Amino acid sequence: MLFEARSAAAVVAYLALARGRTVQRDAVAAALWPEHEAVSARTNFRKALQRVRKALPGNAPLFLEGEGMRLDPKGVETDLDRADRLHRIYLLAARQSEGVAALAEEWSLRRRPLLDGWEGEWLQPERTQADHVANELGAELAPAHEATGDPEAALTVWHELLARVPHHAQGLQNAMRLELQLRGRERAAELALAARRTFREELGVEMPMELRRVVREIRSGGFEPVPPPEGLRKRSELHLLARLFESNLAEGRPEALALLARECTITHALAHPRTMLGLLTFALEHTQGTSPERIQIAALAGTTASWSAQYEVGHFWSDFVLGATSPDELLHGRVLSMKGFMLFEQRDYAGAERTLDRAIQVLTAQGRLDDAARAGIGRAGVHWHQEEFDPAIALYESAAARAEGRTDEIATLMLGSSIGNLCFLYTTLGRWAEAIPYGRASLQLAESYPGVGAVVPGPLGLALYAHGERAEGLRMLGQGLSRTLREGMARFNQITLDYTAVALACEGRTRVAQCLLAANGERRTALRHQRSPAEAGLIRRASGLDPDARPEGENPLAGQSAATLSEWACEELERLGG
Repeated sequence: MLFEARSAAAVVAYLALARGRTVQRDAVAAALWPEHEAVSARTNFRKALQRVRKALPGNAPLFLEGEGMRLDPKGVETDLDRADRLHRIYLLAARQSEGVAALAEEWSLRRRPLLDGWEGEWLQPERTQADHVANELGAELAPAHEATGDPEAALTVWHELLARVPHHAQGLQNAMRLELQLRGRERAAELALAARRTFREELGVEMPMELRRVVREIRSGGFEPVPPPEGLRKRSELHLLARLFESNLAEGRPEALALLARECTITHALAHPRTMLGLLTFALEHTQGTSPERIQIAALAGTTASWSAQYEVGHFWSDFVLGATSPDELLHGRVLSMKGFMLFEQRDYAGAERTLDRAIQVLTAQGRLDDAARAGIGRAGVHWHQEEFDPAIALYESAAARAEGRTDEIATLMLGSSIGNLCFLYTTLGRWAEAIPYGRASLQLAESYPGVGAVVPGPLGLALYAHGERAEGLRMLGQGLSRTLREGMARFNQITLDYTAVALACEGRTRVAQCLLAANGERRTALRHQRSPAEAGLIRRASGLDPDARPEGENPLAGQSAATLSEWACEELERLGG
């Protein structure tokens, strides 16, 4: 599609990057013409919009909704949309080789510069986010290649990743190992020397422990080639369900969706959210219509996407459910609640308040008081992240009281969420003694509410540490880092990294804490999960550090993968624990 002016193309590009979200016209004008006053920027925007509407066909996917506007994702496909679909194929991994092939194709898309050749302040955060996602993907693709018997392809990916981030610890370590295995000790030693130079001379810091060990052994001649890792592991239960679903779908059997809707409960979904999301979105993309089963699967996909921090996917399928149901239907209110929670996680507090208040209103009118209380839990999150702690505590305690003495699934979810959040809230306030019992009680629900086992160790660990139970607190922080990383719970991994930095600062490891906070802050911004006022306040009060400050000199953690940040933090915790 050609436009009369670059400004018209920029409007379409801006909306395409919004991935179907409604964007306010003033926001588009301010982003694309930041050097102009508001009136002038709005005039430029109107002229550009006229050119857009002139260039697009009559059935164009541009929707104007009052002061908002959006592109219909069904009528616009970008490389990012294709990359998202490829990643869901990989997560499903019903056939291992196909999954890795999809991941490789996704890598080829994501490592390209976003809107190459374009300029503008509005593009910088989008490019930063895209770079972070691409780096994470490369660190996931290389081991997948090696696990399927292609170490040459794995080594190529590691070198491509190192070209992007020369001090990428995971990339250096694995590239040295594969160079030794495939090309001999001389090539591996060259890379080891480059690693030492990068960290000591350019960054002025010591390498991470495991990388340091590999460099030392290669340089001394003591490192021997090792066999490739085991094949990719699958969640056997989900794998079998996925294959059964695919088989039924291929044969056109109508019970395929019914099977998935019946088997994919929220408890299963939150136990392994990334894997389950791949299965659910696979089902949705290969079916049509608004059958009750498909609507149910879409609602669960929205919930699972939220836990996986895949907010664009979550909003897409949540909007599908809201459009296919009426306010008097149960799923309508529940999905409104989840959509409000996602807006909160994206730090759109005003949008979250409106949506959650509407959800509470709809669910109360339906007589669904348990679901209204669960929406209230989301509303409490909006309160306390904006440092409105008293109303948040009241809402959490009210929800916990409704669940007291009950064993049904809804009550268990409500209780786990409310007391888990009370642990977070009291930790944020520095009221450690009050946070600990809520955290311990929450962990007792981990068997029936699996997400708790990954989420709660972070705040509980910091509370234990600060309360004087040092060894258990450090151990719990490490557990939170490893479990959130393993289950792909990106936002909770970021929160636990912040808590770990606070503990490190309290132990006098100020430089490490500052580097970790800065690198994690960059990741949070890139993934649109910035620290809330309450989270930033905790860091300032408990550690004495400014969460937005940059450390002096080069930051060795900048640009590292989530795995490296978590591993590095765990190494520091282990040193403290002796």
